Amino acid sequence: MQTAERQVVFISYAREDGKAFAKRLQSELESAGFQTWMDERNIDPYQDFSAEIETAIRAAHFVVVCVTKDVSFRENSFVRREIVYSQLWQQVTGDRPKLIPLVFPDGFPPPITIVHLTHIPCYTGKERTLDFEFGLRELRKRLGVEETLPPHTVGTRHEPSAVLPETAPPTLPEITQPISPAPDPYRDHLGRLYDSIVDYLGQTVFSLITLSSTATPDAVASPNVLPMRFSDANAGHIYGNIAEAFAANGESLLLLGDPGAGKTTTLLAFGREMVARRLENPDLRVPVYLRIPEWSREMQPGLDAWVAEKTALPLDTVTELRRAGRLLLLLDGLDELGDSYEITERGAFGGVRAAAAEKIDPRLRFIETLMRDLGANAVMITCRIKDYAEIGTKIPLKGAVTLRPLDDDQLAEYLRDQPDLLTAVRTDAGLRDMAGTPLLLSLLRFAYAGMSEADRQQLRDLSHSPVELREKIFESYVEHRFEHEQRRVNVPLQYDLETSVRLLGRLAVYLATPSLLPRVETRVFSALAGRYVSEKDAAAALADFNPFLEQMRRMHLLVGEGVNVRFIHLLLRDYFAYSGMKQTSVDDYGYYNAVSAARLLNAARVLPMLHGWLDTLLSRTQLKAYAVTAMLSTLMLMNESASFVRYLDRILTDADGKLRAQEIRERRKVILSNFRIALLLGGFAILPGFIVQNVISALQGNGETIFAAWWVFALSAITMVAAYWRLSQRLLDPIARVKIINDSVTSQAYIIKRHSPVFRDAVTALLHKHANHANPEIRRAVQAALEKLK
Repeated sequence: MQTAERQVVFISYAREDGKAFAKRLQSELESAGFQTWMDERNIDPYQDFSAEIETAIRAAHFVVVCVTKDVSFRENSFVRREIVYSQLWQQVTGDRPKLIPLVFPDGFPPPITIVHLTHIPCYTGKERTLDFEFGLRELRKRLGVEETLPPHTVGTRHEPSAVLPETAPPTLPEITQPISPAPDPYRDHLGRLYDSIVDYLGQTVFSLITLSSTATPDAVASPNVLPMRFSDANAGHIYGNIAEAFAANGESLLLLGDPGAGKTTTLLAFGREMVARRLENPDLRVPVYLRIPEWSREMQPGLDAWVAEKTALPLDTVTELRRAGRLLLLLDGLDELGDSYEITERGAFGGVRAAAAEKIDPRLRFIETLMRDLGANAVMITCRIKDYAEIGTKIPLKGAVTLRPLDDDQLAEYLRDQPDLLTAVRTDAGLRDMAGTPLLLSLLRFAYAGMSEADRQQLRDLSHSPVELREKIFESYVEHRFEHEQRRVNVPLQYDLETSVRLLGRLAVYLATPSLLPRVETRVFSALAGRYVSEKDAAAALADFNPFLEQMRRMHLLVGEGVNVRFIHLLLRDYFAYSGMKQTSVDDYGYYNAVSAARLLNAARVLPMLHGWLDTLLSRTQLKAYAVTAMLSTLMLMNESASFVRYLDRILTDADGKLRAQEIRERRKVILSNFRIALLLGGFAILPGFIVQNVISALQGNGETIFAAWWVFALSAITMVAAYWRLSQRLLDPIARVKIINDSVTSQAYIIKRHSPVFRDAVTALLHKHANHANPEIRRAVQAALEKLK
């Protein structure tokens, strides 16, 4: 007989009417030597933001399903999800977990997903009288355990034992006869989607499930489930869960929330339930989860092509599903697609032909594409509240809901086992405001548990400064995550804390500026390597950095696989991006990217860095116009009109023949060196031509050709030398400054006009001051900028 030692049994039951049975079953199985796992939380399945159930099923050898009335008739029962995932995981492993249904008297009919399995009846006779003892004995046999107790002595602590029948209860053909459900053509897609959702939820900090692992002796207790409520964006109606809001708004919903409010986690928890229900019922829509930032701003593909590309479903299949209205689109992160940008036609030396400029808002383009192709399909889209307001138009969906901040009662429930933190939150307005955001509250709870009293006091002292308080919470979370992982047995960390923070800083900067490099591979691996990594070398780079990415996933800092890796939340990405910017100087690879990341952070704390970089660049001999332009554009977007005007005035003034003598000498040396090189190249161009033409002439017997050819080559060489000389002269500092004016003012005038009138007026006044500039090219650039600002 098979021993029960080290065998894990997952007990699946309905809390409504199966808890007593499950508790007794757990007791009996543990007495027989099994390890058991059963979920005792009383929670709405749409607000289960963990992957605790799925993780336990993966570790189980058997899943015993207590089939009661609630299981059979309630569509969103946890048990149905547990059955579906058990079957998916068994398909992956080819062996376990083995599903064993225990059918109770009122558990008819069982869910369609297990109707083909031979069940164990916990009843007797035509009246289906409860007989739990018989079911328990049969279960022990099915589990391969020898009977150790007399059949009539198995007791129960929850309900009286039924009279055992003299013979085994009859088999019911309509239930126990194997029936194979019809094959589902989308099962592979649904399985991949379910697993990807589980992987994300297993790493999110909303639940920190890894921290409650029984394999870690010093594990922190798993937090309570974060409660969430949703209000109608217009009518103010409060919904109990996201599914209720989705149904009430015709399955066409916009989900809004502040950073850290839980938009992605809510969307994915909803998506997991929809996948489980679709696996049960092939008549339902096929769920598809897509991250909107992965929609190409340049190519702007149609909905069918985009879905096919990201899901591996055939294009024809996607088109057929869409036309039939059978897709459920879960679209995440409209705000991450990026702000408006301008497509311009470049003139000589970086100049901009203003008439060719076109303003593009990728969010509007995405909305237009979606609504053009959506048809009768269901959709849920997430977006930050502030970014949605900036789009300036409403998405024509049937409804919108907003994730509400946590109220006092919810905080009290969530922090009931941390009374000190609850007291601090209640008595400190800054902490209370921070704790209203679910993500920050979950991090605060975790960080606070491991802090010394001195650290806790420092946290309370920072409550008047929300940005610094948030940074302290993130810093504490990262440090404690590392300490926790370092204590794990047999799982050494390859990267220490300092190295990890440095690499994460680089990665965050690049991921915060997705438009700078065309492909994800180049962004991810260039960031980690600290140099540009071509697409050709991306595969080798992936092998080099996979250990780091894997460690960061373990730390609950990154999610996703390979080049699709991303931070668990944008707030955490921004935290590391700021850290990465502090590591950057104007000599570092990627400083231009750090400047662009500053636009995203849009905080006053980045100004000292920008000022330092600008001062360094403007004091150098060779002015890097593209870098200065990027920094000035950042000042525009941050509405820092005073800084912008000060540096632009300096650029225009320094170009007016007031360069330092040392700079002029250095520039002359460069030009002279380039001129000598040009003469040398010209000589080399003449000599081969002279020799070749002599050979040809000798063969043809034509002496006149020699002199004609020589003059042609000589003139070509002289022309090249002269062109190089003129180019060297034009690349002097004033031309670089023309490029700055063109790119920073002319091509981005709409940004200046969009900001406050004070900003626009200050820039206009400065340009008027230099309208009669001594340098004609700069004078033309200033005039063009003034025209664009009108």
